[in-house]
Amino acid sequence: MDLGSAIFGIFTLACFIVPVIYLQSKKSKEKKEVLKIFKALAQQQGLIISAHDFWNHCYAIGLDSEQNKLFYFKNQDGREQNVVIDLTEVEKCSVVNVNRMVNDNKIIDRLGLSFAFRNPKLPEKILEFYTKEEGMPVNDEFQLSEKWKAIVDARLQAHPPAKESNPAKGRLRTAA
Repeated sequence: MDLGSAIFGIFTLACFIVPVIYLQSKKSKEKKEVLKIFKALAQQQGLIISAHDFWNHCYAIGLDSEQNKLFYFKNQDGREQNVVIDLTEVEKCSVVNVNRMVNDNKIIDRLGLSFAFRNPKLPEKILEFYTKEEGMPVNDEFQLSEKWKAIVDARLQAHPPAKESNPAKGRLRTAA
């Protein structure tokens, strides 16, 4: 093999590797920036995030395990959405999967987590993980929604609501 072929091979390989390295470093930098913003917003809410996930460059979810609160962040097209959910007030968490069949293919229109609260006056809250309007294909959103449902369910089982005590209930009446 001559020197010219080796140089050409190295140059060609570099033309493929350099853009990949650049894109990976850019993605890592963006992720660190989103994490910084996410943690700062959580801190403004008085939360310390102990577990978190990010996806699609605009979504984040995290848990403050000390306060038993979930923090959700979405920043899309310059519109920010911050939601804090106190898990002590949650009755049930479920995955929302709105889909349809097209030519024997399941098309997902919307994914998210739905929270039903113990207080019936509080409306159900849905945290969006994916919507077809974004124009992005579904990647890990389904697995993430299932993961966070399991996290919430574990928190709900570990911290059940205090039972209302009724001292009159369960007493035996005796006739005098």
